Amino acid sequence: PDCRPCAGVVRHRSMSAYINRYFLLMAVFLPLWCIIRRPWKHWSLHEGCLMAFAALLFSLLCLVLRGTWAAPGDMLASALHRLRTGEGIQLRLFHTITRQLRYARHEEMLINIWGNILLFIPYGFFLPLLWKRYRHPLRLSLMCLLLPLSIETCQLFIHRMTDVDDVLLNFAGGMIGGGVFAGMHMVFPKFTDKALVRG
Repeated sequence: PDCRPCAGVVRHRSMSAYINRYFLLMAVFLPLWCIIRRPWKHWSLHEGCLMAFAALLFSLLCLVLRGTWAAPGDMLASALHRLRTGEGIQLRLFHTITRQLRYARHEEMLINIWGNILLFIPYGFFLPLLWKRYRHPLRLSLMCLLLPLSIETCQLFIHRMTDVDDVLLNFAGGMIGGGVFAGMHMVFPKFTDKALVRG
C-alpha cells in the first residue's frame, strides 16, 4: 500500500505516528475479538496466533484503506476518471523505488519503501503458520500477491496513489515472512505444527 495521497498536497507522516496508529488500531481490535470469540474458552496456540494475525491484518487494512470515501457511484466515477487520465496511477516497475532511493528524505524512504516491506512480513509468516495449505510455495506466493493487488485496486477508488512498485514491495515483504516461517519450521517443527492444531 502507498502511504501517499494520489494528488495535491503531499502529507508528511512520521514513522512514529504511523506505528502509533497501527498499534492503536490493534488495541481497539483485540477487545472486540475477545468479546466475539471468547478465546479463553478454547485457548490454544492456534487461537493465540490467529488472534495476533487478525489484529495485524485489521490494523493494516485500516491504515492502507484510509482515503476519500463517498457514494459507490461517485467512487466508481472517480476511478474511471483516473483510469482514463492516469492521475495517481504509476505502472512503471521500479520507477518509484528508484526515485525514493535517489531523492527522498530518510524518513519518507523508511515509510514508502521499508514500511511497505515490513508491514507485510507478518502476513507472509502467519499464513503458513496457521494453515497448512499455505506451506506450499506457490500458494503462499499467490496469496502474498493477491492481497497487495486487491489493496492497490481499492486505493484506485478512494483517491490514493496506485503504484505497481507498492505491489512489488508488499509481495517482497510477504515472501520474506514466508522465509522466516520456513526457517522457524526447520528449527522448531513441533512448535509450528502445534500452531496448526485448533483448540
